[in-house]
Order: sequence, then structure tokens, then C-alpha cells
Amino acid sequence: MLRLSRFLLAMLWLGGGVSLVLADSAAENRAFKEARSAFDDTIWDRAERQFAGFIERYPDSPLTIEAVLYRAQALFKLNRFGEAIPLLEERKAGAGKQTDLYLYWIGEAHFQSSNYVAAATAFAELTRNHPGSAYGFEASLGEAEARARLRDWPRVTELLGDFNGVFYQASTNRPGSPGVIRGRFLLAQASLERNNPSAALAAIQPMNTAILNAEQTWQRQQLLARVALAAGRADEADRQSTNLVLLAGLTARPECIAESWALRGQIHERLGQTNRALEAYSQNLGANVPLERQREALGKLAELHLARGETDEAMRKLAAFLERSTNTPAADVALLSLAEVHLKQHVTRSAGTNHLNQALALLDRLVTESPQSSLVGTSHLYRGWCYWFGNQIAQSRAAFTEAVTRLPASESLAVAQFKVGDTAYALGDFTAARDGYRAALATMAKLSVATNALTMQAWYQLERACLALKDAAGAEEAMRKILGLGPVAPLGERSFLLAAQGFADAQQPERAAVLFAEFSSLFPDSALRPEVDLAAARVAEQRGNWTEAEARYVAWGARFPNHPLLPQVEFYRARSAVSADRETNAYGFFTNFVTRFPTNDLVPAARYWLGDYFFRQGDYEAAEIQFSTLYHYWPKSELAPEACMMAGRSAIGRLGYREAITHFTNLTANPNCPPGLKSPARFAYGSTLRLLEETNPTNRIANLKLAALVFGEIRGENPGTATAAEAWGEIGNTYYQLGTLDPEYYAKALEAFQQATNIPAASSATRGLAGIGCGLVLEKLAAATSPPARTNLIAAFNQYLDVLYEEAGDPFARQKAGLDAIRVGRELGQWPQVEQLCVRMQKLFPPLHTKLEKRRLEAVEKTRGETPRANGPGN
Repeated sequence: MLRLSRFLLAMLWLGGGVSLVLADSAAENRAFKEARSAFDDTIWDRAERQFAGFIERYPDSPLTIEAVLYRAQALFKLNRFGEAIPLLEERKAGAGKQTDLYLYWIGEAHFQSSNYVAAATAFAELTRNHPGSAYGFEASLGEAEARARLRDWPRVTELLGDFNGVFYQASTNRPGSPGVIRGRFLLAQASLERNNPSAALAAIQPMNTAILNAEQTWQRQQLLARVALAAGRADEADRQSTNLVLLAGLTARPECIAESWALRGQIHERLGQTNRALEAYSQNLGANVPLERQREALGKLAELHLARGETDEAMRKLAAFLERSTNTPAADVALLSLAEVHLKQHVTRSAGTNHLNQALALLDRLVTESPQSSLVGTSHLYRGWCYWFGNQIAQSRAAFTEAVTRLPASESLAVAQFKVGDTAYALGDFTAARDGYRAALATMAKLSVATNALTMQAWYQLERACLALKDAAGAEEAMRKILGLGPVAPLGERSFLLAAQGFADAQQPERAAVLFAEFSSLFPDSALRPEVDLAAARVAEQRGNWTEAEARYVAWGARFPNHPLLPQVEFYRARSAVSADRETNAYGFFTNFVTRFPTNDLVPAARYWLGDYFFRQGDYEAAEIQFSTLYHYWPKSELAPEACMMAGRSAIGRLGYREAITHFTNLTANPNCPPGLKSPARFAYGSTLRLLEETNPTNRIANLKLAALVFGEIRGENPGTATAAEAWGEIGNTYYQLGTLDPEYYAKALEAFQQATNIPAASSATRGLAGIGCGLVLEKLAAATSPPARTNLIAAFNQYLDVLYEEAGDPFARQKAGLDAIRVGRELGQWPQVEQLCVRMQKLFPPLHTKLEKRRLEAVEKTRGETPRANGPGN
């Protein structure tokens, strides 16, 4: 809105206050006067065009400085501020004595464009560089008004309250001027904003009420009421505001009437007169009430009813407003307030309606129906909370992220950024979580908020995110920030402990040890001392100092004998003995541990170690007891499946095949059996079936057939894989055993072994053993005829050679195949080949040299019919 006094002052200056420089030419002078005539007649668009033409035709004319000012003012009147500003800025350097007026209009144009920072800068430059300017007063007042829009109340007070300032001098010399009155009102407002009601009263008391117009009279009265209210004199404020609504009516301005009702509502609130406050605020729900006052009224109605526990009434009034005012812009406040009530009802676990869904529906409606509302950012913030409470973390993250893009710099923005961090952390995106917490802290720093709960929590969460990223240095920095916020224990102590543990987890035990020592110095009586001492002992382990670690564990147990962490300490003590290769001590510690703390969560790990200890000692019965106890009593332990497997192996070790089968089938039937363990368990089950000794041949055959079926299931579930090849090999072994009871199964055994060798994915061990299996079957088939079928023996011999000559083959299979080839070669009488095989095997497997040398000499003797000298040792 154009401030009339400023405009008239400038018009006076241009019209008669300064003599125009005479034009050098009649045409130039005539063009200027024609443009000026249009300006004087307020034909702004014509004046703007003509002055623009003049400036273009006569850029170096002495009149151009004035022409630019006239054109800029015409643009100003046409609300084309964006064109007026660069026009003035471009010519300002050459404006000479008119520079102050250029600055004044630059400031005015920026002010009307809502660029209050630029406006304040221009006005300040005028008063600073042109102290004697006739526009110093208006510029000082203009800067104050711009600063007020920026809520820079200290600067407003400095500009208008300085005894040596331009405004104060003017207010003394001409106290009744419109500018002085406007400035006094502004100074009073700034004083109230700075919680200085006495200064506010001093600003408005000297006013001559006789010269005030209706609006100024109302403004002075409402300021008097606000001063009394700010000073804690609510009764006086009530008296001062009694006729305020009536005075506002005389201004014929709806905003004054609405502000009066709002102030009356505040006063009644302060007096504890909730019903009267509700009545006052309700007056601002009408159709002609300014939008912001409608919004305020809706928010206050909800707040007051909720404060009295009248949740249903608050919801009823908000819903009623929405029903009768669906198209009003203030509907966004009603939607947001009603959603907020539902959200609070959910948090307080109010029964009945599904408040979370109701809140989300209202917020979605606000975003859809009022996309340009200033409340959309807050709506997305609340949507994020709705999804968060509904455990829909991905949707929550999206909503909080959207809120961040729409909210202004505020604590609400910081909360949204913080929750972006929380949701990212919950989703395992620790880098984004760290960024979110850092953004929240940056926002709080800009707001000069450094000690509130959100700041502390953000630093703490940032520390956790850094720890998750193994960023120990970042975690320590966050911890130091928390300690710097003041006496925040136990949060500070907890953050210190986390930072120290972070260095331990990052494999930096030396730094961790320093921090633990510092903790003990800073917080000697901390309730976290047991955790710290325990962590310090573990750091000693990490450094490989087992003697120090055990000493710390022993000292811990003596210092905190009844602490809940004692079982954990005793377990770690036993584990440190294992690391120090003191198994006898570890056995005693673990045995004592499972006896003293039989239900502790660490018992499965202790029993597993004991079972493994007995297994390595060959005490399979004791090992089986430990492993089976583990998986029976802790079936959900991550060690239970492996313990079940080891129980079966232990049972095999003591020849308890039926018990082993029970363990293996328990494991394969367990739906929680890890995929990587299921096939080995089924292989073990099938292999154990083959070990069962049965006196009844029928049962023996049944067990072997069942084993073949088990291996067949494994093969069928893993077609074309190394597992399938291994299963084919076991099927071959099973049929080979069946062949000893019924020779017809040898053909199936041969087929199974061949299938194993034909799978490209087969391991070298599987392929080699299957090749050997083929040879053994062929030998059996050869022996089944009388005399033995030489063709099958030769085929068996070649099978063994195939395995032996595979350079990348499994060493064990190659060794066995070589020995079998020598054996069959002797049976076939192929002595030259036997000799060469012995030489090859001696080179490949030196430990067999002595045994093979006898076979080599035999082959030489058979080949040459003579007794040769021995080739090396072992003859």
C-alpha cells in the first residue's frame, strides 16, 4: 500500500522544490514537458512510455536524471517494481545531488516488492551517506518499517528510539505529523515484541489524541490494552479493550475488528475466563474476517477446548466449520487442527475411532484441496508422524522429506529434518540418517537454539548414525557437543560410553582405552560405571592383552557381585581364556557359567563351546549331551541348528547311529533350519542309514533303499548343481552297498556314478570319487563271472587312470585311484604299465615311496625276468 506522505513529499520535490535544468534544445525541452504533463495528470502508462522515449533519445541530457526519477515513479504507480529498481540502480552512480532521492525510491520499490532486506539496505544507505537529506526522516522510518517486517525488533528500536536519531528529532519538532504518529506506533509494537511494555507506553502516551483519525484512535487503544496485558495487568487490559470493537467498527476495516476480537480473546484467556475467550474468538469465524484471523480463531477454539479436556467439543466445532465453510481458505486450518486432535488422541491411546486414519485422511485432504496453503508443510510433517506411528516407515520418510522442502526455517523444519534422519536410520540408510540429523542441527543453530531437547537428541542420534557407519571420529565429535551443552547426564554419560565403544568396534582399541579412562575420571560415580568397566575389559581383549582382560573381569565381579551384567562378565572371562589358549581354564569357567546362570542368553554359546571341546577330545557322549541340550532348550538360538548337526556327528562318533538319525531328521524337519545346513544334514542322514548294522537282511535292504531315496530327493531339489553331483555319488555308494546283498544293484550303482561325473558343476572330489566308484563296480561285475571278465577289469583300470591323470583333480581321489590302478594292473599282468604307475605315484605322493618301490621292483622283475637293483630306499 502506497504511503501517501512519502509520495506527496517526492511530488513536492519534483514539482517545485528544485529548479529544472534548462534543456539545450527546444525539442528536448518540449519532449520532457509533454511527458511531465502526462505524469501530472496521473496518466501513468503514457508518462512511463514518454519518459522512456526521452531517456532513449537524449541519454546525455541534463534532464535525464529527472526523467529517470519520473519514469521510475510511473512504473511504481503501475506496480511494476521489478522494472523501476534496475532503472534507478543503473543511473544511481551519476545521479549527483539527487542520489538520496534515487535511494529513497529504490527502497520504496523493494519494500512494495516485499524484499524487505533490500529495502532496509537502501534506506540505511540514504541516512548514512546523506545525513542532511530532506528525505532522512522518511528513509529512517522506511528502514524501521522494513526491519519490522523482518522482525528485527532491536534495529527498529534503535532507529526510532535513539535520542540522537533522525526520527526522534522529528518527533520532537513535529509530534503531530502522520509519519511521527506512524513511527510511534511502530516503536510501541517493537517494545512490546521485546517484552518492554513501559517503553511501549512511553512511545504512545505523548500523542495528541485530538488529531488522531478513527484508525489511529483504534490503534492507540489496542496498543494500550496490549501494554497492560504484557505488563501482567489483565484487569486493566480488559478495561482498555472494552470499547475496542466499537472503535474498530468506526474504521470500517474488517482487519481492525478481527484484531480487536482476537485481543479480547487473549485477555479473557489471561483472566481464566475460558467461555468468554471462546465467545471472542468465535467472532472471527465470519465470512468477512481476514484469513489469518480466521485461522487463529480456529486454532484457539481447538486449543481451549482441548485444555479443558473437551475433545469432542473441539472436534465438533472444527467439523461444523468445515461443513459450512468448505470453500473458505481458512478450511486448511480447520483440517490441520482437526487432524492434530485425532493425532493427539492416538498418542494418548484414546479408545473408539481409528484416530490415526482419520488424521491422515484430513491431512491428505488439506494437501489435495489447498496445495498453495502455507500449512501444507506442517500437514506433511503431521502425515509423517501418522505413518511413523502406523509403522509405515518408508511412507513416513517420504512425508517428512516433503515437509522439509516446504517448511520455513523453524523448529518445525528442524523436527522434520530430524525425523527424516530417524526414518532413514530405521530403514538402515545410515548415511541419509546422518545427513538428516546434521540438517536439523544446522537449522537449530540458525535459530540460535543450542540447548533444547531436540538439539541434544539430534546430537545423540547423529552419534548413533556415525557409529553405525563405523565413523568413530564423527561419533566422538557428537559426544563432545553433547557434553558441551551443559549438565545433561545421563545422556552425556551414555553418549560418552557409545563413543568409546565405537572406537572399539572400529578396531581402534588404543583410542577406546583412552576414552574409557577419561570416562572414569569425568564420571567416577556414574551409574554406567559397570558398563564402562566391562567395555574396558573387552578392549583389553581386543588389544590381545589377555592377562589384563582377565584381571579386569575378576575385579569387575568383585566390585559388582550382584549386577545384572555379571553373567556376561563371567562368559567373557571364559572366552578370554579360550583366546589365550588356556582351554583347561576355559572349560572350568564355561562349566561354572552354565551351572550358575542356566537360563542366561549366553548359555547356548557356552554349551556349544563345551560340546566342541568334548568333540575334539573324542568324548563323543559328553559332546552329544551339550549339543542336544542346547538345541532342545534354546530352539530359537542361532546356534541351535548347528548344535543339532553336531549332536548327530557326536552320536556317530560313539556309534549311536539311530540317535544320530534322530538328530539329523529333527534338523531337516525344522522350518528354521538354515538353507546352507539343510543339505548337509540330509546327506548325513542318508550316510548314517548306510551305517546301520542290521542282522535281518530285509531291514538292511530297506535302510539302504531309504538312504538312496533321501539322496535322490537332494538330487531332485538341486538339478545340475555340485550338490546334485554329490548326491549322485552317494546314490552310487548306496547301490554299491546294496550290490553286496543283491548283485543286480551294481548296474544302478554304475549308472549313478556316471551321472555324478557327467555334471559339469561337480567338484573335483565328487568327480574323482565317482570315477573310483565306477572302477569298483566294474571290478565287482568282473568278479561275478567265472573266469573273471577281463573286459570289465580293463574298463576299471582305465577308470582309475582317468582319475589319476586329471591334473586338477582332488589329491585324495588321485592317490586312491593310482593305488587301485596299480592293484588292477597287477591283476591284469600289465607289468610295464604298473612300473610306470609306481614311478609316477612316487613323484606325486612321496610318503608312499617305500610301499610303491616294492611294487615297482616286482613289475620290473615280471617284465624282464630278472631281479634288478633297488631304485632308492625302501627295498
